[in-house]
Amino acid sequence: MIDGILRQQAGTASEAHPLAIVQEQVDGEALARQLEALDKEIGAAKHSLSALARFHERLTELADRAAWVPYGQSRAHLLDRTRGLLERLG
Repeated sequence: MIDGILRQQAGTASEAHPLAIVQEQVDGEALARQLEALDKEIGAAKHSLSALARFHERLTELADRAAWVPYGQSRAHLLDRTRGLLERLG
């Protein structure tokens, strides 16, 4: 409902507030591909503590984005997948 109003009003203000911008939907398939690539990267070799911290940061970011996937089953699968990878990291 709010997105519809924001879309109608998008062209009326010369400088819109950043929070008034209509956000694009999160692409669940793109997130799944990113998780798959990250899974392979994590399993590829032994990693330093800084590399593990970067993996943790990337997985947390992907989990945050996955929470906004519009389809319930896809969202649940992506969140479970990120949770599993975070558990593997320790």
